[in-house]
Amino acid sequence: PVGSHAIGCDVTGDDIDIVGVGSIDATHMEVSSLASFLSASAGVSGARVVESGMGARRFLLNLTLQGVELDLVLVDVSDCTGLGEPADLRWLDSPQAHQIPQLSALRDVAAVRTLVHNVEAPFTCALRFIKLFARRRGISDNKLGFIGGVGWCVMLARIAADAPPQ
Repeated sequence: PVGSHAIGCDVTGDDIDIVGVGSIDATHMEVSSLASFLSASAGVSGARVVESGMGARRFLLNLTLQGVELDLVLVDVSDCTGLGEPADLRWLDSPQAHQIPQLSALRDVAAVRTLVHNVEAPFTCALRFIKLFARRRGISDNKLGFIGGVGWCVMLARIAADAPPQ
């Protein structure tokens, strides 16, 4: 997972964002067929392919699994040479990986973990509070033009980075 779940500051009602990286040689029709297949499975509803609109070879599969909303981004890196194994996240710093915008979610999580001295207790607690505060006031949703979870996380990480380690 990436986003709130990867950092450990997810709150009730958050979706789970997942990035699948690899040699994904699939067409839009094949991924749509996968969405149809998943929709027919028990416990899965609303599986659909969301257009990326970025001109890149990537697919966003949105579905609800047993009441939990999942966003699965499938990123094709088959054209990139020398990236190394996807399990070894050091390749995210390579120039080739920086050419793939969909990998920014993985880089964001790595950057927050590096930037924040103690990403566990105080940071995640504060971020959960900020997210709930903004959600209850209706000012936290990327789809509506407001700051989303990553925006809140980056702002809090900047504050945490300036704070002395304890």
